[in-house]
Amino acid sequence: MTMIKDVVRTRTEPLISSAEWPNATGVRVRDSISLDAIAARDRGRFSMLARHWRTIRKSDALTPDRSDFDPTAIRRLLPNIHLMEFIDDDHLIYRLSGHEEVRRLGNELKGANYFDRINRDAEPLVRRTFPRLFQHSCGVIVSTDETYDDGSVLKADYLGLPLAQADAPARFVISVIEANDDATVAPLSLTDRPVLLRHRTLAIRPVDIGGGAPDLKD
Repeated sequence: MTMIKDVVRTRTEPLISSAEWPNATGVRVRDSISLDAIAARDRGRFSMLARHWRTIRKSDALTPDRSDFDPTAIRRLLPNIHLMEFIDDDHLIYRLSGHEEVRRLGNELKGANYFDRINRDAEPLVRRTFPRLFQHSCGVIVSTDETYDDGSVLKADYLGLPLAQADAPARFVISVIEANDDATVAPLSLTDRPVLLRHRTLAIRPVDIGGGAPDLKD
């Protein structure tokens, strides 16, 4: 379990608004990685999510259906899971979030727009690339760092994988966080309740789920 040193703080304020997020510099677009390579890892949240995602995908489909997703199969990941819905190019909405994610990020995320929570300099790149990822039916790894009021910095990646609904194109994404120094599947939990001061998007990496991945560098 990844820990951030204890602080005594009652958190009643909401997560800081997008207007207050500081600028990020040098957001990188990395070469794609295959889902098979992620699933082949010996341990970690990413490999557990990737393996379950592959088991529920039908042989004639590129993307599994949301209704086939079984939370009980990845019970240990649920505290750090997000389910989001891609509405259009300007709206990627949080539908469900695990309790540790809500606790770490500061408030209930349901109904919030992911794009509104991106630091200002990263927002244009994220808004431009995420629709292309959905249109291409591929996954994504987003690298971030988060700074807390006790001086701690959490460097972490989010793996997002698409889910379809009925016969419609994939419009949902299931994601899980994995701290860079943590290869376990235990819940990522911060000690006490440090207050999140800053969140930065550092890099975006497409994940090829079997149909290739778009070149985001152009």
